[in-house]
Amino acid sequence: MSQPSTEPIVTPAPPAGQGSTGTPAAPAQPGATEVPTGWDGPFDAARAKAAIDAGRREAAELREKARKFDEAEKAKMSELDQHRTTAQSEKARADGLELTAARLRAGLAHGLTEAQANRLTGNTPEEIHADGAAFAQELGITKADPAAAPGGETPPEKDITGNSRQRPTQQPVVTPRGGTDPSSEPELDLEKIANEIPR
Repeated sequence: MSQPSTEPIVTPAPPAGQGSTGTPAAPAQPGATEVPTGWDGPFDAARAKAAIDAGRREAAELREKARKFDEAEKAKMSELDQHRTTAQSEKARADGLELTAARLRAGLAHGLTEAQANRLTGNTPEEIHADGAAFAQELGITKADPAAAPGGETPPEKDITGNSRQRPTQQPVVTPRGGTDPSSEPELDLEKIANEIPR
């Protein structure tokens, strides 16, 4: 293996009054540190450090300008634009809730469970209602009035066999019994009442 050469690499110097790219050199400003634009001659650590420091300063200035530009763009968004954005997001949320409610109404109208109703698809309540009717028909579920519109009066539920089923409640079932005429006074038989008293 050959040893690296220790001789400095020499590049030809540009003509007098021009920079390393062949363009006229910018006049030096008073008080400004001269930043080398090209390397003419052997490596100079001081010049390299000055070039690196200048690059870092320029990068920091550009980052600050970009940050200020972003802040200005955000400030340009007027209050009206912010309200429009909020209104659009709220409308999308309301539309989603409307379709969820339409799924549940269609499921209820066609005798589907909540899980089955959540499977219904469509972009409008009418499409969801039609999908609910088709799904219920595939499952063999029938209702007393399958044409009940979403949100309208729904007929009583029926099971797969077509028998009415009532939802369970926590109220007791009162069975009316026949009795006497409430407008007349009952006859009191004191002897019968006395015999019923245990002695």
